[in-house]
Amino acid sequence: MKKFDSLASQIGFITKVDGLTCTIAAFDYMNDPTIIHNGKVIKNITVNSFIVINQGFTKIIGKVISESIIDQQLSTDTAGKLFHDSRYQKNSIVRNIYTQIVGYIENEMFVSGSKYIPMIGNLATIPDPNIINQIYINNYSSLFDEKIESISIGNTVNENIGINLPINDFFASHIGIFGNTGSGKSNTLHQLYTSLFSKVNFGNIVNKSTFLVIDFNGEYTGDASFGLLLEQKHIYKLSTRENTQSRLPIKKGFLMDPDILSMLFRATEQTQKPFIKRVISGWKKYEDTSDSLARWIKSIILNVLQSEPSNVLLDFLRRTLSTLIPLSSGESALLDKINSVYIFDRNLICQFKLDKVDSSR
Repeated sequence: MKKFDSLASQIGFITKVDGLTCTIAAFDYMNDPTIIHNGKVIKNITVNSFIVINQGFTKIIGKVISESIIDQQLSTDTAGKLFHDSRYQKNSIVRNIYTQIVGYIENEMFVSGSKYIPMIGNLATIPDPNIINQIYINNYSSLFDEKIESISIGNTVNENIGINLPINDFFASHIGIFGNTGSGKSNTLHQLYTSLFSKVNFGNIVNKSTFLVIDFNGEYTGDASFGLLLEQKHIYKLSTRENTQSRLPIKKGFLMDPDILSMLFRATEQTQKPFIKRVISGWKKYEDTSDSLARWIKSIILNVLQSEPSNVLLDFLRRTLSTLIPLSSGESALLDKINSVYIFDRNLICQFKLDKVDSSR
């Protein structure tokens, strides 16, 4: 983005400083709604406009909070006059502008705070477009690098100056859009990514990045959303009320993750989460073999038996396995494997066998 002329239109001088607020006595030509500066028509400052207070090489940023006038006609001697015209003219008033200090410019970046305080006599000027961009987009030092691609997100309300965002810095960071209902949050998000996809070759983007939009209200499910064709995006219309064919593809490796399952099951940190981790670890250990289930169950039984279980636990294990694993052509081999488990005690070798299960169950 090209830098604008550094010369700024002068507003007036600081005449009073009270904490973080100050009063500016404006020059006479600042009483018009617009002014001409460097051949351009500039909107005059109003309430909520930003101003620059120049203190040596330091630029202090203030925001106009209110205004008032002092009518010079009222200061003249009106004694003996039968009629006084209270209507003021722009050349007969002094415009006082009350400003709140919001920050300063340092290393071409806007910093919030009160590190610098104005002094009486400091000159106030109208900020140029570069400074306005620094105020609104204060975290991106690459904003004024002409080699960096940027997108326009609109104009400021008071100054009517275009605001640009550097693509690489902005979209690689965390973004939050806040506002009341109906204030334009959804439209802003849509405009951001529509501008991105139209500015940069879409094919280059999808080769390196994936964009996932979770849309609870169906605002972005239209055919032309984000300025993309239907074949350039996948829309999954999920529903818990209707049995639709639309399904969100999830890889097994992503789902079978201890952290993901702990969040889904709301597992407690001290007991349930370690248990889930052990289960997933065992599952991953045996998942690639054809008889993985049998080997996994066999390893669990071995761990139980090697811990010197009581007879009550052994009986419970027999009954549980006999009930939960009915015999079929494919499961007989599983029971055969479990039936051949041996454990070693100090003085003897014990053999653990399942009771025969009635196949008619």
